[in-house]
Amino acid sequence: MDTNTWRANLLLRTAMGSAFLYTLNSAQHKLGLPEVIEEEIYKHTEIAASEAKEKIDRYFRDIQAIAGFHSPYELPNEDKIRESITARFQELEKLLIRIPFTLEHAKSALHRVNQNRPPSSTKRQQFKDCAIWEAALDLGREYDIFLVSNDGDFYKDSKRKELNQILEEEAKESGVSLAVFTSIEGCLECLEGNRPTVDAKQLAMRIFEATQEEISRTVSKNNLRLTELSSQNINAFITENHDRLAVEYVIVVEAVNADINQINAGTSASVTVEGSCTYNIENQIVEHNQFNSVSAQWISTDGTEKSAKGVYLHAGTVYLGRGPDVPYTTRIEISES
Repeated sequence: MDTNTWRANLLLRTAMGSAFLYTLNSAQHKLGLPEVIEEEIYKHTEIAASEAKEKIDRYFRDIQAIAGFHSPYELPNEDKIRESITARFQELEKLLIRIPFTLEHAKSALHRVNQNRPPSSTKRQQFKDCAIWEAALDLGREYDIFLVSNDGDFYKDSKRKELNQILEEEAKESGVSLAVFTSIEGCLECLEGNRPTVDAKQLAMRIFEATQEEISRTVSKNNLRLTELSSQNINAFITENHDRLAVEYVIVVEAVNADINQINAGTSASVTVEGSCTYNIENQIVEHNQFNSVSAQWISTDGTEKSAKGVYLHAGTVYLGRGPDVPYTTRIEISES
């Protein structure tokens, strides 16, 4: 699993991260952690935490000025951030297989870069990715490998469905069984056996109701007004907390062009929302909703088809230790059927 996947899933503290850990534990799988990735996780998580602290300080000063009072608060310093990352790795210790960055890996990676062999190329000298690939091949002598990375350099083409042909041939020649996935969600679908049964339509409706306000703000820039949910694709996974499911979803919402000054005002449009959340089974609520993307298709004033897409990045948020969750949470009751 590459650095961006660790960061996007908040050191596996997200809903999908919890489902991923549950599946690994249940099936007695292991999680490979190359030394080059571990070092990068520390570096980039510390940078993200520092940027988040700066934003908190800046916006809190504005709130203080508006409210007219001072309420002291304390944010973790750099040492505390690093301790928290270390503590997280200690929690996962039984799952981890650490792969040292050896001189052999370094030489092989440098050789790839010099020869422009994938995952390096003439345009991108990817020494780190080459080192990760060498670590994967090394670990593959003992284990079947599931490589999770959205880095296009590992893939055959821009669709990112198949492993690069040269890398695939190398794996076969080395006797390594290796599959590649762009996200832990895709890996989960391959690894998980029994899947929980949920009322997909009802859950999709509650997700839409919980997120409608934010979706509306996003598409209002294009003069679109949401109307109703039209379709959904729901994937639910068991997590470490057995009273909660991790849910990956794609919902499609019908919309209309709301600009009364346009010739095509009132014509139909559609908005597709991709994201994930946690479903609390006992309390029947949707919580910790997180968008991945919101895209829209509509007809412009001249009658041509238009589209727009917004991608949400989550790598700037960190959870520290076992304390209370600070990030924004959307909750809404799900009525019994």
